[in-house]
Amino acid sequence: MRSTAILLAATLGFSLLASAPALAQPANGAAVFQRECAQCHTGAADTRAPSPEVLKRRSPEAILSALTAGGMRPQGGRLTGAERRAVAEHLTGRVLGGDVTGAAFGRCTTVPPFAIAADAPAWGGWSPTAANTRFQ
Repeated sequence: MRSTAILLAATLGFSLLASAPALAQPANGAAVFQRECAQCHTGAADTRAPSPEVLKRRSPEAILSALTAGGMRPQGGRLTGAERRAVAEHLTGRVLGGDVTGAAFGRCTTVPPFAIAADAPAWGGWSPTAANTRFQ
């Protein structure tokens, strides 16, 4: 019984290690576009979807924004972050600049210390008194 568990654990570990390089490979923007987007973005006159030539004139940030928060959000939701980025870079021929997650925007450069003055009002629970009157 124990040897079966060891064999199963070793097989699972080897499978994870063998698949790791495949997971680390960057997404191919052309292949993702062909698989997920090309059926609508054909450039045909009877479609509202812009052609790849029109999309090429946009910035990669604008395409990424459309895939994450704009009109293409449902379609972009089926893609990974790396695939969305690869499609945006493939269509425009330009590299996305900077932090596209928005995590660096609106942040303080230094974090002010959290300090409460000794004479500031403070509640230690539901009430400022030990009788739990909740009257302030």
